Amino acid sequence: MFQNVPYRLVPLARCVLAKLYVEHVNDNNVDAFSVDEIKAKFSVSVSRNLIGSALEEFHGPRYSDSALINRTGTKKVEWRYKISSAGIQFVEKALRDSSSDIAYFLSQGDKSLDEIAGMDGLFWTQEEHVERSGWAEIDIEPGEEIDELVKGLEKTVKEIDKSNEFEGKYPREKHGILASLETGISKLRSLKISKNQANALIVQPLRWIATTFANTVLGEAAKATAQKLVKFILSYLAL
Repeated sequence: MFQNVPYRLVPLARCVLAKLYVEHVNDNNVDAFSVDEIKAKFSVSVSRNLIGSALEEFHGPRYSDSALINRTGTKKVEWRYKISSAGIQFVEKALRDSSSDIAYFLSQGDKSLDEIAGMDGLFWTQEEHVERSGWAEIDIEPGEEIDELVKGLEKTVKEIDKSNEFEGKYPREKHGILASLETGISKLRSLKISKNQANALIVQPLRWIATTFANTVLGEAAKATAQKLVKFILSYLAL
């Protein structure tokens, strides 16, 4: 059906903003970029129209008083975009949070775009958090699928618990994450959990580990486990 990957707009816009921030910090001698020039900065294929819509999302009326992206030019075919002062501060704030989508994107590169902006990506927008189904508890069907998911989570918890590097660098975070994951696993065992509970108790802690321990066995295990949970939860919400 789709010739291009259908990325979610707001997460994609945040990745586009991150690209413009990198160009700004690296003293690129081009002051502003066309949609095609921004598209070319991605090493993976991204719809030109989606990039244009993403740019307009952070230039548009929602940010009329402090647009994250400035637009210059007089016609659509000539419009060029650059990150604004508000956009720079927006990215800087995100980079101070190692578990943010922008921090994750800049550490993992374009290959992480599906994980961030894909339809079953690990990073959910504020609007997705507060949508009606967010706090509605899901009645999970007992069976092999949920059993395998819980076993995978328990295995990841054991890996976290025995990680000396985690204990040495982030002991307080480690204990907090383990407590959160245990609560989340308990909710899954009860066969009742909401999307927001799954995100807060399990996905966010695992995402923090995936970003903080990027390109390590522990980080990859946390990411894979979080992805399985997200797909599982979204499969129920799609019914």
